[in-house]
Amino acid sequence: GEKIARAMKDMGVKRVHKSFSYFLNYLRYVSTIGNPEFIFSNFLRDIQTAGINIGAEQGSVVRNSALSPKNLKSAWSAVFNVVRNNELDSEWAQLYERMRLAGGKTGFFDLKTIEEKIGNMKSKLESVDKDGGKIVAGARSITDFIEQLNEATESAVRLSLFKAMLENGYSEAQSASGAKNV
Repeated sequence: GEKIARAMKDMGVKRVHKSFSYFLNYLRYVSTIGNPEFIFSNFLRDIQTAGINIGAEQGSVVRNSALSPKNLKSAWSAVFNVVRNNELDSEWAQLYERMRLAGGKTGFFDLKTIEEKIGNMKSKLESVDKDGGKIVAGARSITDFIEQLNEATESAVRLSLFKAMLENGYSEAQSASGAKNV
């Protein structure tokens, strides 16, 4: 214990903080975003929590619309198609963009343009050609897919609530705030 304390003292606060930060971010990632089981359990928990919060804040009409299986399915599909393929053609995808631009999206996920995705893909392909990093590229594509599933799951309830609030006379700003805070 004393040797560890002395070694950490010599590292300095910034270095220790950075090291722990990397470690804690890794633990957060493998326990949540990078964990396929988390997607399903978190979605069920989100729906339950949203039901209570929406009912208390916006009332049962908005809650019933926001949490209807049909709307949740449409919202999930739209978000997944946006983050996976940058498909912005559907009504739900356009609502997702509106919600995002109005500040209703939250989380650790990044939404890249198609140009950024293509550039990133080219860079990865060049890396595979140069370094023979096929295993790394394959693993990265799997983690990207899990992150996209997680983003769709995380945002489905928010997007469905955003739409339900708009349909019930709330402003876009109010709807985005409700979606962000659900």
